[in-house]
Amino acid sequence: AKRSPGLIEKVFYNSSFYFIFGIFILWVAQTYIYLRSSAFVASDFLQRHWGGLVFCLAISCLCFYSVPPKFRTLSDETNLIAVSRSMLYEKTVYNATMGKNFYGNFQPINREFEKRRLLFPFLTYLVHLVRGYHYQNAFIVNFIAFFSLLAGVFIICAGVGGNLAAAGVVLLVVSQPLVTLCASCAGHDLFAAVFLGLALLSTFVFMTAPSPQSFAWLWTQLLALSQARYESCLLFIVIPGILFFLGYLREEYFKRYQYLYFLTPILFLPVILQHLLSQGALETPPGVPAFSFHHLGVNLMDMARSQFNFSYYQAYNNLLFWLAVPAALCLFRQFSRRPPAPSDCGPGRPRNS
Repeated sequence: AKRSPGLIEKVFYNSSFYFIFGIFILWVAQTYIYLRSSAFVASDFLQRHWGGLVFCLAISCLCFYSVPPKFRTLSDETNLIAVSRSMLYEKTVYNATMGKNFYGNFQPINREFEKRRLLFPFLTYLVHLVRGYHYQNAFIVNFIAFFSLLAGVFIICAGVGGNLAAAGVVLLVVSQPLVTLCASCAGHDLFAAVFLGLALLSTFVFMTAPSPQSFAWLWTQLLALSQARYESCLLFIVIPGILFFLGYLREEYFKRYQYLYFLTPILFLPVILQHLLSQGALETPPGVPAFSFHHLGVNLMDMARSQFNFSYYQAYNNLLFWLAVPAALCLFRQFSRRPPAPSDCGPGRPRNS
C-alpha cells in the first residue's frame, strides 16, 4: 500500500511529458487535415485579413508596452516555468523549487508535485527549444495567445459586421483591464481562455458543416483544452454530450479517424494521475472540498453582485461590461438574421463533395 503512491508519482513525473507531446502532435496533425479538407489557402486568407492581423499585432504590442510583462501571482507562474524547465532538461514534469548551480548546470535539491495542467508549460518548453531556457519565454507564449485571441475576435466579427465593427470589438476587449493583466503575465488564465475559444469555434464549425474532418478537429481541440485548466476536462463530456442530444453525432464520424478515438483514454492518463496525486495537495481548509456545486453557486452570486458595484475600484470594469451587453445583443441579432458561414469564423470553407 505504501509503494502505490510512489509508483503513481514515478509514472506521472516521467511519462506525462510524452503524453502531452502526443496530444500536441495530434492537435497539429488534425488541424492540418481539416485545413486540407477545406478550401483554405494561406495566401487568400492573408490577403483578406492582413489589415486586421496587422491591426491586432499593433494593439498587442501597444498593450504589452503599456502594461509591462511581469509576474502577477508569483507562486503559480514560477511553478509553471519550473515545470517547463524540467521538460526541457529532463523530459519530466517536476516542479523544482530549490537547487544549486554547479559549473553552469542547475542541480535540483527539492522537487514538488505540480497540480496545474501541463499544456502551458509544454508550449513554453517549445519556446525554450528555440530561444534557450529563460523565464521570459512564458511571456512570449502569452503574447502569442493574446495576439491569437484578438485576431480571432477580429476575423469572426469582420465576417458579421465588417472591419470597422471588428476593430471596435477588439478595442473593447483590450479595454478590459483583466485581459491585459492576464496577457502580460506568465500565468495560464488567458492561455486557457484562448483554447476555450478554439474549442467553441471548432464546435460551431462542426455544427454548421459536419464532417469526419471537422469532428476530429473538434475532438483534438477538446483534448488539448483538457490540459489547459483543472475544470476544462469537463467540457470533453459537456460539448460532445450536447452534440449527441442534438443529433449531430453519427457513427461514420468515429470510423474515419479511429486511432484518435482509440488513443483518447490513454492520453487522459496524466489528468487521471494528476487528480489522484492532488488529493490533499490543494490549499483548502480541512474538511472543505476544492470543487463543489455550493462553491459554484456562491461564486456565481458574488460575480453577479460585483457587476452592479460602481465603486472606485470596479466602476471602469462594470461600465465596459454593461456597454458590451447591448453590443452582444446586436451581434446575436445579426447572427440570427444571417448566420455566418464556416469560412467567416473558421479557417476554411468545406470543399464540395
